[in-house]
Amino acid sequence: MGYSFHLRDLCGGLVSKMTKNQMALNFPINTDFSAENFMQNSGNKNALQAINNLQNNGDVVVIYGEAGTGKSHLVAMWQKMVVAVNFKDITNFSNQITHIYAEDLETLSKPEQEQLFHSFNHVKSINGALLVSSKIPPAQLDILPDIKSRLLLGEQIEITLSAPQEMAILLAKLAYDRQLELSPEVINYLLKRCERSPKILKECIAKLDKLSLEQKRKITVHLAREALA
Repeated sequence: MGYSFHLRDLCGGLVSKMTKNQMALNFPINTDFSAENFMQNSGNKNALQAINNLQNNGDVVVIYGEAGTGKSHLVAMWQKMVVAVNFKDITNFSNQITHIYAEDLETLSKPEQEQLFHSFNHVKSINGALLVSSKIPPAQLDILPDIKSRLLLGEQIEITLSAPQEMAILLAKLAYDRQLELSPEVINYLLKRCERSPKILKECIAKLDKLSLEQKRKITVHLAREALA
């Protein structure tokens, strides 16, 4: 069943029209991590509520989900809201550092995991707050037992994005980051032929953008068919 909405309705007017000549330019990807550009849906509403409530009292929240589900956007929003510090940048755990964040838990080296362990203990000791993001639930990660056990004491929130309309919104957002405009017909075509995971949809948009730039053609269903082929 096709969608009757216009792309501009999905993004709240974020996507502007592009001319054929503009499409030929090599635009940088410019991801907007502002709170105003965050698209709340059924898969991220619990995580959004959690970071809005994550202020002090030694609270720890771990948000996890596959690539493209908005973890970095949520972390950036919280960092700005409470002026949080990246745990990697801390050289001295002073009382002035009350809010700390860590991204991509699954990629941290052993020394970084030890630093995160100290960060956890610090926010607990001063009633601060810690926000951690991961693609994989901490319980399933092969990380240092000390930090793993402590993170599991905090709130664990999975972020999902699977409903068709929510995937359509994600496509519109990915296109906006590349200064592209997708018609409802192109969105329908991509959703029917691409695996509905944020990672795959991001790859589809990248291929479509590349082909459009190379051939200096407007993005249509025909161009999408060529890109996916």
